[in-house]
Parts: sequence; structure tokens; C-alpha cells
Amino acid sequence: RGFETHQKYLSKGIWAYRVDVIKTQQHQHPAWTHKGRYSLYDDTKRRVFTVTITNLTREDSGTYWCEINTGWWYHKTEVRITVDRAPTPPKPSSVTSRPLLSMTHPSTNTIA
Repeated sequence: RGFETHQKYLSKGIWAYRVDVIKTQQHQHPAWTHKGRYSLYDDTKRRVFTVTITNLTREDSGTYWCEINTGWWYHKTEVRITVDRAPTPPKPSSVTSRPLLSMTHPSTNTIA
């Protein structure tokens, strides 16, 4: 509560040497911010911000920081991401099909 109008950040690296990955624009709340594979949504009504990273690679592994810069203090939460090698998708198996047999039986009931 009280940080709805402050900029939100996702940064990467050791805290003292972190680099901003994405941040919200000032005075644009609530709003989506996009930068390459990163998206950040600041939901000011729920007081939550969400970061999405698409097409993860091993290089994305590391320490990240979700931050709110109040101008005099950083409220931060550490997030560690580990990206393992994606499993190899299974090879499609051969599919055999049989023709569907359909039979029509004449009705013996008569409707009057």
C-alpha cells in the first residue's frame, strides 16, 4: 500500500552490481511495459506487479530482483531462476488406422 505510483523494476545480478532488465514508465499506472522477451505489468488495484520472460534460455538463470524505488529506499525481493535444458520432445509414433465400418439397418417400426 502506498507504492502504486512508484516505478517497478526487474533487475539481474548481485545487488551491488545489478542491471535493470525492465522497468515501468513513470506516471503510467496501471500499464504493461515490454522490452524484448520481458514484460512487466503493474496492477495498481491489486498492488501486484507481474514479470513474464518468454523463450527462456540457460543464460537467463541467475539472481533477479523485483524492486520498487521510492526515491529514498528500494523495496526489493530476491528471485532465483534456474533454467535447465529443455527435455527432448518425444518422437511421434506411427499411427495406424482402420477404416470405420458403418452399417445401416432398416427400421421395422412404423410410425402412424
